Amino acid sequence: MNFLGGANIFNKIKFGLLICLALSIFGIQRGSLAFADNTTNSSGDNNSNLAQSLNSTLQSPIKEVPFDKNKERFLEDISQEKKENSWGHQINSYLLYIFPTDAKAGNGKIKIIESGLEYNYEFKLFSQLPLTFSLENEYININNTTPLDLPSKLISLNAGLEAILPFFNFEKTYLNLGINPSFYTDNYSFRTSAFRLPSDIFLIYKPKEQLTFIAGVAVCPDFKNSILPIGGCIYKPNDKWALEMTSDASNVTYSLNNKIDLFFEMDNPIGSEFEVTRSGRQGVVLEYNEMLAGGGVKYKANKFIRASLLVGGAFNRYIKYRDEDGKVSIDNGLYTEFRVDVEI
Repeated sequence: MNFLGGANIFNKIKFGLLICLALSIFGIQRGSLAFADNTTNSSGDNNSNLAQSLNSTLQSPIKEVPFDKNKERFLEDISQEKKENSWGHQINSYLLYIFPTDAKAGNGKIKIIESGLEYNYEFKLFSQLPLTFSLENEYININNTTPLDLPSKLISLNAGLEAILPFFNFEKTYLNLGINPSFYTDNYSFRTSAFRLPSDIFLIYKPKEQLTFIAGVAVCPDFKNSILPIGGCIYKPNDKWALEMTSDASNVTYSLNNKIDLFFEMDNPIGSEFEVTRSGRQGVVLEYNEMLAGGGVKYKANKFIRASLLVGGAFNRYIKYRDEDGKVSIDNGLYTEFRVDVEI
């Protein structure tokens, strides 16, 4: 799990745009949007994979508390009202293609294709404590013709275990705890030196059904930025609009109907770090960074399958060795992403 650390010009642009969009939504809806507890909130299922209101669930630990390792999906879930179905198994996959672009200095081009697969399983420990176990694999293919010696692929394999608990006696406040043993490397041998143990802890405060706040920290030992802030909020004024702003990703969604959503999103996590082999030497840390912004459409085929197609731009792109000479800054470019989510 990666979180944004430090502000830059792209963050300012991102939050400026999203704040404008939020104000526009609020202005359009102000005649009919009151933070009433009985307001219905169903955003066409958006990206949501799970279902269950924290208010009714966490106050009674016997009930199930489904949630997702992915912070963005999880935030959407906890802001929705209780639904009848509760998903136990989820499979999420995507393919992201960034069109070839030139290096900003020097000769050569870089072409990148990213793909990923995630599995989540929800269960209750001792029939009381709700947990989610997850497995995630990300593959980044690098076609490099620049002078810099780069690996042909970057691979991450992550396992995760997360739980949500009531936060003492504070009303409408919950505590999220997560740990994610991971490997970040350039091959499937998964040597022990490439092992990392990121974890996170953050509070969730839900004053009204339409509004949720989070605040906490992510701890990432052996990374360049080992402690990073987690913060943000989501606002769902009605069954059409949804706004999410978090420290590493933000999006605005408009539901045309129960099957089709239109959305705009921006993703700017801190640069991922991988332990790779360079010129025969193992244990060299390579940073990979990019910011993505684009829009697209989501389609709910049925209650089990959702798909989305997104087109946008990739910015603030670079690949560099953390403790050694060697960096390639990459021109901005276009990208497209296709995603499929299956819930059973």
